[in-house]
Amino acid sequence: MFRALTVFLLIVMFRPDSYGQANQSSPAFKNGRLSAGSSLLHHKINHPLWQSARYGGDYYVVIQMDRIADANQKSELASRGIRLEQWLSGHNYLATCKPGFFIRNPERMGIQNIYVIPPEIKMNSALRDFPAANPGPLDFIALTCFPMDHSLAEKALRETGAQIVDTKIKPAHTWFIRGSSAVIEKCSRLPFVSSLNPIHLEDVPLNYNNRAIHSVQSLAATVGRNLDGKNLIIGIGDNADPSSHIDLAGKLIMRTDEPVSDHGTHTSGIIAGGGIINPMYAGMAPRVHLVVNDFSNIIVNSPAYIADYNMPLTNNSYYNGLPGCPGEGEYNVLSNYVDSQMLAYPGLLHVFAAGNDGGTTCAPFPAAFATIKSGFQTGKNILTVGSMNYATYGIAYGSSRGPVADGRIKPEITASGVYVTSTISYNNYASFIGTSMASPTVVGILALITERYRQLHGGTYPEGALLKTLVTNSADDLGNPGPDFTFGFGMINGRTTVEALEQNHYFKGSVVNNGSQQFTIPSLPAGNYQLKIMLYWPDAPALPLAATTLVNDLDLTVTEPGGTVHLPMILDPSAANLTNNAVEGADHTNNIEQVLINNPPAGNYSLN
Repeated sequence: MFRALTVFLLIVMFRPDSYGQANQSSPAFKNGRLSAGSSLLHHKINHPLWQSARYGGDYYVVIQMDRIADANQKSELASRGIRLEQWLSGHNYLATCKPGFFIRNPERMGIQNIYVIPPEIKMNSALRDFPAANPGPLDFIALTCFPMDHSLAEKALRETGAQIVDTKIKPAHTWFIRGSSAVIEKCSRLPFVSSLNPIHLEDVPLNYNNRAIHSVQSLAATVGRNLDGKNLIIGIGDNADPSSHIDLAGKLIMRTDEPVSDHGTHTSGIIAGGGIINPMYAGMAPRVHLVVNDFSNIIVNSPAYIADYNMPLTNNSYYNGLPGCPGEGEYNVLSNYVDSQMLAYPGLLHVFAAGNDGGTTCAPFPAAFATIKSGFQTGKNILTVGSMNYATYGIAYGSSRGPVADGRIKPEITASGVYVTSTISYNNYASFIGTSMASPTVVGILALITERYRQLHGGTYPEGALLKTLVTNSADDLGNPGPDFTFGFGMINGRTTVEALEQNHYFKGSVVNNGSQQFTIPSLPAGNYQLKIMLYWPDAPALPLAATTLVNDLDLTVTEPGGTVHLPMILDPSAANLTNNAVEGADHTNNIEQVLINNPPAGNYSLN
């Protein structure tokens, strides 16, 4: 049995345009790879392929560069009427060529190839399988587009017969439409449309021992740290007005018109319940206040609540994926939306329940695996929570497990979610089961960690990235040794997380493209313990059509005093091997990496 000694390496990316990916022979999309037949480079501008890429005078293409384009290269291309709009993968960019653009020597400008995107590559396989004879509309279709004039795009979409749907969630360069198969086909042929995906926009809820299991009692002791969430306002998105329970009286900022309901009252009580009727059922942070909104409105309104209340955390015990296996694991416009928001607001951390599809089998994966809900839950910068059974310390039967479709680790953390007793409507208590209960448990603990950080740092708030790194690297390992697709990095432990914070066991830095940074852990003692070192960075949002979700690919190495080099623990996400133990290797999939060293020798450790 190892005693845990935890060290954090937190890298915050200040250069979202500094990507590091391997080059590819041709640009890869989720739905296939572009072929030589889509290449425009050696065709004249009046060629039908070029004309198929044209709308409103501009040409919408994919440009493959010989390397990641720097600012000077982008500027030179822009001066010739070629604007690199968005990074796609490898050295590939969505690009707009203006009327009269000029390319005489493409190789000198770093251009390897130029492609048009065929309609079949743009369309999600579920849309390609949508029967052509079906006259009815399919709700909803998310169209991602090249950056262009809003009114021009709207006019073109309406001319296809698409019904444009106004939604509260408005990702950049994205339209939500309803349309028949004929409309979908027309939209796929619009040059400025880069991808079409079905999406589910309806918010659906996910359904005495809790404080002790996660070492919260030791943080709350009045003779010790006395942490209880005071002077904090946390966001919660759910389906209820929770004010019918006295345990939540005086601590609710109501921004919802939802009726009284048990699910939202229960999740609110897990975070903030005061234990007034029964102290055994107090929440994780009983003096915290809640700003209450209905479901994903808490995400949409987060910028306003940050400005009004300094809101650092939200709990989200719902999902927006399609039902069943078609709605599992995909990085889509909702994932892109939350990743973008958390880059814009680094003091914010959204926490999501992983889903309750652990009783589902999504072939070819083993039962329960690859069942993380699509959308918000698959975001790279949020924290996704699984559910464990406190009686057995095993995974809860219904808890969704990873990997997500691109192979990343989800959930990142687990917490108690079986027979969790909390408030329900009209001053009652009940025990519920689900990741819906595990997620607010984590949020309540994060509130206590935030309170402690503010005590130690003059009232300032921690970055969401630091909180995510602290709880994942301080977790109690469950399941397979090291990270796995069932428990993530383990079960949240409030006490060890706060201790790591108090002992300043973390670094923060920045890197640029092809750069590096080195940190040193000095004079580490020898002993029978496990050294855990984690690298985490908030990653730039990926395009929903991209085959590769990881944008900034950083690599962590740890060198022992004797020169032995350790790499992060990685998992094989293939159906045949996803239950295997993690092994050391280079990680080119996740934006969170962990190195584990058992019985480390004494001396200085170099982190690169």
